[in-house]
Amino acid sequence: MISAVLLASIIAGAVASLLHAIRVDDRTQEVISKTAASATFVILGGLRWSSGDIVGGWLVAGLAFCAFGDVLLLGKRNFDVGLAAFLLGHALYVAGFLADLPIERWSWLILAPLLIVSGGAARWLWP
Repeated sequence: MISAVLLASIIAGAVASLLHAIRVDDRTQEVISKTAASATFVILGGLRWSSGDIVGGWLVAGLAFCAFGDVLLLGKRNFDVGLAAFLLGHALYVAGFLADLPIERWSWLILAPLLIVSGGAARWLWP
């Protein structure tokens, strides 16, 4: 079985390659590096997931949709679909968190700052 350390090393190398590609404006290297990093995140999550783990299932599904969004955002014509994939991926993360800890048990000390920052970001991004 592939080790988590090996996969984490592949991710680190792909991210370093991505940063280099962006710096030197190498579009081909950027596409390959970003796709490799995103796919490896999904593989790592899938390997760490066990069939009885409902929370892990939601999170792996979220990783897959966010990886799909990453790849779609590399193209100029797929921005809306890529954004929708990211939105769905993040909704799946929330579903996983809710499966682990129902919202009634969430702490307002943690939620309040997140809601304030999220509201500010949404207001800034809306136009």
